[in-house]
Amino acid sequence: MKLFFGSCLLLPFLVVFSSLFPAGAGAGAENDTFLLAGNRTQRPDPFNDYNTYNGGWNLTSKHYWGSVGFTGAPFFIVAAVCAGSVVLYTGNGKFTISIDDTLDYVENQAKYTSDNLKNVSNYLDTAKTVAVNSVFLPSEIQQAIDSIDKMIKSASTTLNDVTSNNSKRIQTAVDNM
Repeated sequence: MKLFFGSCLLLPFLVVFSSLFPAGAGAGAENDTFLLAGNRTQRPDPFNDYNTYNGGWNLTSKHYWGSVGFTGAPFFIVAAVCAGSVVLYTGNGKFTISIDDTLDYVENQAKYTSDNLKNVSNYLDTAKTVAVNSVFLPSEIQQAIDSIDKMIKSASTTLNDVTSNNSKRIQTAVDNM
């Protein structure tokens, strides 16, 4: 890894350095570009019918960039897949947290509603026993209150059970993703 970063830092210096000294300066050469690693650069060139490119590190040549891209394509693909995997992994984590928060909210709202239903049931029980001027509610009204009380308690219990079961099923499905 250190070598990679070192070569990345060295490359701009070499490009600037190579522009200062034309190739064959003082030797009477016709070529006025400085070929860096010309003898060591041998890659297939997709712009030249996949013939070998050996023009060195000529950053102004489309053949250089074509050969670099063609040679490095598998590594670029692997890097893109790795980056995509990181994005998916973090996105999945955020999605899971969002689902957990939503399930917690729904469970808390169901508990709040169930508690309110239990309070209404308690109020009805208290209302049954209240006497005004020593007069109690007639027995048929007390029976109706008892019937409503049973329905409210049943609804409260059902709400808690269904919410809890659905939350567990959703959490299991999300955890299996």
